[in-house]
Amino acid sequence: MMSLPPYHSLSRLDYLLLRLQLELKKTSTLRIVIIAIVLHSLFSILLIHNYLNYYSDTYHSKHSTSHEHPDKGKISIFSKPITNDDIDCERRYKLIKMDFNDPTVFGPNAINLLHSNLIQSKQLTHIGWFSDHFRWDEKIQCFNNRWTLCDKIFIAKCKPNSIRAIYQFVPFKLESNVRHLFFSLRATAEQLVEQSHDGFYGMLALIEFIDFTDEIIKLKFRYESESWSLRVEDYRSTKTIKSVTIMLACYGYSGIASFTDVRLTSESAGLDPLFSAYDICSWCSFKLTDHQVKKSNQFSNPEYEILKMPRYEKSISNHQITFVSQVSMDRLVILEQSLRTWNGPVSISIYVLTNNSTNGRIQDWQRLYINKKIGSLKIALEKSTIILVPSVNPDHYPINVLRNLAIKMVQTRFMFLVDADFQPSPNLEANFLSSMNKYHSNYLRQHDMNGCRIAFVVPAFEYLDIPNKEDPILKSKDELIQLIHRDDPMIEPFRLHESNEVHGLTNYWKWYHSNRPYNITYRFHDKYEPYIIVEKNSYFPMYDENLFNYGMNKVMHITEMFAANYTFEVLDNVWTIHFQHRSTPYYTDFLKNLTYRLRNRAERFKVLQRIIHQYDVLLDQCRLRN
Repeated sequence: MMSLPPYHSLSRLDYLLLRLQLELKKTSTLRIVIIAIVLHSLFSILLIHNYLNYYSDTYHSKHSTSHEHPDKGKISIFSKPITNDDIDCERRYKLIKMDFNDPTVFGPNAINLLHSNLIQSKQLTHIGWFSDHFRWDEKIQCFNNRWTLCDKIFIAKCKPNSIRAIYQFVPFKLESNVRHLFFSLRATAEQLVEQSHDGFYGMLALIEFIDFTDEIIKLKFRYESESWSLRVEDYRSTKTIKSVTIMLACYGYSGIASFTDVRLTSESAGLDPLFSAYDICSWCSFKLTDHQVKKSNQFSNPEYEILKMPRYEKSISNHQITFVSQVSMDRLVILEQSLRTWNGPVSISIYVLTNNSTNGRIQDWQRLYINKKIGSLKIALEKSTIILVPSVNPDHYPINVLRNLAIKMVQTRFMFLVDADFQPSPNLEANFLSSMNKYHSNYLRQHDMNGCRIAFVVPAFEYLDIPNKEDPILKSKDELIQLIHRDDPMIEPFRLHESNEVHGLTNYWKWYHSNRPYNITYRFHDKYEPYIIVEKNSYFPMYDENLFNYGMNKVMHITEMFAANYTFEVLDNVWTIHFQHRSTPYYTDFLKNLTYRLRNRAERFKVLQRIIHQYDVLLDQCRLRN
């Protein structure tokens, strides 16, 4: 065995080399390979790190001088457009000097009034980002930049013909007297393709004041920008701000858009480290005056008249369900198709567009036309009510006001709440009462006006093509299922491809095989909006009349029924089918008009806040502060 000579007879270097030689002789080949791999990996990491640092420092200068767009490849700081009239066109921004050392905006103690969480569909809350039917992705990404290390990124898959957006609602306490706000946002879109002349991606903010006026500001990005760009807005007002609704959106593009570092700060928050957004925001408090609409939209006490019904013979049938709906006069033809299978009473509000030349009054020819259409229906006129609601405003369709009027006129115990373009299944009333006798006999026999909190879900389907009037009516559930599952289906669950969450809780696969009613499995879902049969009693909540035109009017009513502790039971032996027809202008606005969508979602948040406080819904964020 080789031994080391005395240390004093060797130099220090010779000793170390000799020692290394002895250790290598003891080391296996595998160990040497592993050590080499580790050293190579460490060296590679150092090279990559140095390259990224160099790339981050030089990328801006490489690209900004050769590209025609000034924000390409660099952090760009732009303010609002030079002219307000240019807000919806190709916008020109002026470069401003923003002090990144301003502690009220960019400082570590500046309070961001926005939450970073995406609200899940099963959460009954108005705190955080609410997404439409198309969910956004989110991830944490780390940056080699001075403005942040790691931050959450929201990712949208943009479509050219519909809006993709998420929203957040920030209500302020009046005593906070908020008048000065800072908005900031960073975004990138590496592979975004413009497919519309009015395409947009960025932020919109609806600022509402205590005098019921409002203003919308936009932070728009250019789609050619491939790096993270910044937009900021220093907003000042002479009026007290009541709330802000933020919308991150893209429209008119195909591809991926990403957003991060979304901030809303205010001087009212200050820099006190013990201060929080809840000290100036009213998520956890509510006053009735907060839930009011503009005077111009007030429609809670509309003028209306009851249509004189055609002559009828008294029916020997004791009907217990009323078909409840609303429709505009120009779409009355829809009722001829949808009510072919209904012989019970109806309560329908008809919106009649008038003009100023008649002082907003309904004309005789309009009454005659409506009377003729109603007289052709095979309904039970004895307990039916037709309400005529005149209006001179073609842009405002008070859908929930019309629904509430129809509900108030119901003369039966149960109501079938449905849209006018849905056809009930044959013998729906008889099948419903048969099911009630079998599974809820005690409930059916009692007639307590306080009643029971059960909503009976009628599964909804739709024709893929417009059927002919001569086509036979489906007579049984088996016939319906055959048309759904054949090779070239004629019928499918309603809005299956547009948004399967709208009726997802109904659980269609279970319904196909079920021979008895069943309860839905989830306690709440913020997209669920089934058509229901429900008892008219003191528990039943009316529709919120702050919602009008298209969007959120029915789903928020179902949300309120969830909050009021209604249970939802799916009926196994009835259904309703939607008929295809031309879209209304309100629906077109909902799909493509950014400001319309933003205003609709702002109303949705205010309705939800009212529901949460009216029914004492406990929110985790508020429970910690009570």
